[in-house]
Amino acid sequence: MPDTAIDALSPLDGRYAGKLAAVRYLFSEAGLMRERVRVECAWVLALAAGPAAAALAALPRDARQWLESLAKSPASTDVLAIKGKSRAPIMT
Repeated sequence: MPDTAIDALSPLDGRYAGKLAAVRYLFSEAGLMRERVRVECAWVLALAAGPAAAALAALPRDARQWLESLAKSPASTDVLAIKGKSRAPIMT
């Protein structure tokens, strides 16, 4: 059974939770959010290295490292912050 509703797939989580465990990480709402964040951060980094390099040249090193970490693997706390379940700042 998922830890939170954001990790749920559907009402199938009750009876078929054991059979769905392998796909929950990818197909839950949290999985969708993680993938969106990962793709968007990778896109910003690609723009910063190419066509928008001049405009994004002033991107601070900390911000670039944060984007790189999100592009690799957003944390579950980032997903909760997106959903508005946490008052914690997204970037520390």
